[in-house]
Amino acid sequence: MTPSRRRAAALACFVLSFIALGWNVQNAGIASGSIDTVLKLGAQDESLYTREAIHMVTTNQWSTQNWLDRYEMSKPPLLMWLSALSMKLLGINAFAARVPSLVSGALACTLIFLLAWQIRSLAAAIAAAILMLATQPFHILARLNLTDMLLTACVTAALYFALRGGAGGFAVSTALAILAKSLMGFLPLLALVGMWGRKPKFPVKTLAWIVVIAAPWFLYQFVVHREWLMAHYSGVLVMGLGQTPQAAQEWELWFYAKRAALNAPLLTATLLTAIPSWMISLRRRDPVARALLAWTAVFLIGLLLYRHRSVQYMLPLIPALSLAAAFYSPIMSPRSAWIVCALFAIAFFFEGANPETTWGLSYESGTTLSPAPLLTQYCEMHRHTDLILLNVDDEFYSSVLPLARVRYAWVDPSDVDARLVPYFRYLGISLRLGQFLGLPSDESPFRQRLLDWKAPSDQPIGQALVARDLDDLRMLVRGRAQSDYLLPRSLLATLDPSTVAAYDLVSTRAPDVLLLSKNPAENQAAPQPGWSCRI
Repeated sequence: MTPSRRRAAALACFVLSFIALGWNVQNAGIASGSIDTVLKLGAQDESLYTREAIHMVTTNQWSTQNWLDRYEMSKPPLLMWLSALSMKLLGINAFAARVPSLVSGALACTLIFLLAWQIRSLAAAIAAAILMLATQPFHILARLNLTDMLLTACVTAALYFALRGGAGGFAVSTALAILAKSLMGFLPLLALVGMWGRKPKFPVKTLAWIVVIAAPWFLYQFVVHREWLMAHYSGVLVMGLGQTPQAAQEWELWFYAKRAALNAPLLTATLLTAIPSWMISLRRRDPVARALLAWTAVFLIGLLLYRHRSVQYMLPLIPALSLAAAFYSPIMSPRSAWIVCALFAIAFFFEGANPETTWGLSYESGTTLSPAPLLTQYCEMHRHTDLILLNVDDEFYSSVLPLARVRYAWVDPSDVDARLVPYFRYLGISLRLGQFLGLPSDESPFRQRLLDWKAPSDQPIGQALVARDLDDLRMLVRGRAQSDYLLPRSLLATLDPSTVAAYDLVSTRAPDVLLLSKNPAENQAAPQPGWSCRI
């Protein structure tokens, strides 16, 4: 096939992949759905990254991520930069926020399509692309404004250039992977060592280019915001050692094997049939088989060593495994390859028709967050006081809305927060309710510490409120009647009638209710204009 036709086929693959991943995504609420359909875990980080991008758009401050008036460096800024640029062009909305992930997913499919076509055949290329699109974690994470799909696109590009001998492309792809998700972005370098053994093909300047592209942002933060940077990466270390509370307590290998079987049955089944032929090719010293094994082994070992378990971390494995399945499965023989491609396409549509299953592909509209409609209604009231969420899990959706000020209060009798994120307590970002009720007289030490850390403002004081029990939450509602509250109906039923009388009650059929202060302290900044309460 001529180069022009190959480019046309690649463009068609990109467009079809973008449509397959992005259909109706503009109508799905931020942080809606589950990233793990087994444990039903929500996508709260989408709220975090989207708010950071919104802050960049509305303030033109691009160097350092800011979440609700405090610096946030748990991830490097590449995704937030791209998401903010998208919102600059398309407006502040859910689709614009997710464009970088959608483009990344479509790009990863296109690169694997091209690579499989160049190495094997057009049928193998189509099969590999469909296997990726039909893998549920890949589908879910391409539709969310999270760092995982951007990382996967960068890793896939690094694999493409490693196999095609493009040193410059490999360097840029790896540097961007580091700027997408820090430590995980280094794994292509380790995979490259496994591919080559003792005979590296790329010159030393490849590593130099990676440093030149990736290092400046980290160096800038180390010089200007050293305390924040070191505090955040100490948190990454804690997660890596598995010391944070986790929803799943399974052995790491079993956790990921179970997710592969339940969330990606088509890819898993095809890959299992490919293993014998893959091993035979390794014994024959097939360089492609060796490269895919090295790539898979490095990322799999990284999964198992990083003790915090999440289905998201499987994503960079999917492109290499899709290639291995398409290359080495006996069902992809020349006689049956096109029939298999047709069956894969049918399986993809079948998964889309069964979104409620653990392996289904969802294109649903609306939100799965029960507090979201009430929060949107509250946002449209344009109140200038603070809203405190009491034991309400909104996946931080409230942080994405243009509200005057949001605080989060929850019951934590063991004070886990103080152990896992100690600098929050040191800076006053996280407070015990007794401390919070003593403000502003007790604010001075926290203001000085935030000033010493060069924080953008003192607004984060009391952003997170830790209660010992429900009595503490009831005490908060009684003692701070100038604030608004979102709380569960079950908690409302335990409040004294005299306490409730100090508020206007807003109730719908939702499991949560609003208490609006009759005498609000309207000393907060006005809600920021410029984006909708229905994002």
